[in-house]
Amino acid sequence: MLIRNALISFCGLLLLNACQTVNRTDPNDSAASVIPAGSFITLNQPLTFDIGFSRSYIQHGKALHFKDVRTRYPYCYFYRYEPRKALQAVRTVPLGQFKVIHSYQTMEVASTSFMLKASMDDGSAEVYLSSIMELESPSQPEINKLICSVFGEQNQWNYVSVNQIKKTLGGVAEIILSTD
Repeated sequence: MLIRNALISFCGLLLLNACQTVNRTDPNDSAASVIPAGSFITLNQPLTFDIGFSRSYIQHGKALHFKDVRTRYPYCYFYRYEPRKALQAVRTVPLGQFKVIHSYQTMEVASTSFMLKASMDDGSAEVYLSSIMELESPSQPEINKLICSVFGEQNQWNYVSVNQIKKTLGGVAEIILSTD
């Protein structure tokens, strides 16, 4: 009898703990958090844009080539808007600061059309969940976005939070959040 009552009490405690909501003390840990307009992103090391690419990737605090990025973990890239002809040479972006003028989140389904219906039926479409920061810099106007993404099943992943973006960028780039 004593063992049964103790077991029932223990199970009840487990059930109560399982029903508790998670309280985040830092709103930047939330998957719904975005880097606010007016924030600044400072590039602390030059980035290279390989031939044929308009993106320079960062993951785990390191600048990487696209082939080395593991998309199932958060990664970021600076996007460079330029004519196709410019893609025929390696380009670099020097140290600099960019102002965030707009920030939002988007989801892009990665499945092909015949796979899309099958994956949507069970609610597990594979998607890129991205936080997009539109940037401006008078000294480097060709760099117009910082995009941070993660690839996974829609029902198992969340968008990359502000704190995850900071961690992903590591020492390569620093974010100074606007307080407005």
